[in-house]
Amino acid sequence: MVRFLHKAALVTQQDQINADGSPVNSWQLGSMQQVEEAAQADRQFGNTSFKIPASSYVVFLMLTLTIFIPIYDRFLVPFLQRLTGKEGGITVLHRMGIGFIVAT
Repeated sequence: MVRFLHKAALVTQQDQINADGSPVNSWQLGSMQQVEEAAQADRQFGNTSFKIPASSYVVFLMLTLTIFIPIYDRFLVPFLQRLTGKEGGITVLHRMGIGFIVAT
């Protein structure tokens, strides 16, 4: 049997609920509102009251790429070419692996 708790939380037979409808263990059962609030990014800039607009995250991505690509082409690739003796510096597989590590 599946039923809905107040504020649209999915409750199964294994979940334990208090008499007032709140979960016994909030780590195992949370409302949809709690899940949605945990999935949001903190947009506050440092200790100030300024919040970065959500739509401007793309600008930071483009600025980072605009700065990093020339650094990669001018400095990193020639250094890796001297180090490895290969034309591109490193293989595509190595580039993908480094990209995964940096993204993580």
